[in-house]
Amino acid sequence: MVSKQRSLVDVLVREKPVAIFLAVSAENSDNYCSKLVMKAHCTYSHGLSLLVKMENAGLLTFEKRGRKQQVKLTNKGIGVEKILRKFV
Repeated sequence: MVSKQRSLVDVLVREKPVAIFLAVSAENSDNYCSKLVMKAHCTYSHGLSLLVKMENAGLLTFEKRGRKQQVKLTNKGIGVEKILRKFV
């Protein structure tokens, strides 16, 4: 359990993951992977791997909308987002 928590901390305290996470939390219907990654100024493959790690941690979900996958925060993700907003 400790290693899982530590890896989550490693993911969330860096600039790019935080930028992607906060972009997801913005009240916006265009939360697609490619747009979120562009907002964080990183490559698509790196951004997608970060989003998958966040999904595995239970912070967000992917919803298929046609050919695109929309990203939404879970209840746990909303709690983390509120805490991050206090620091950013």
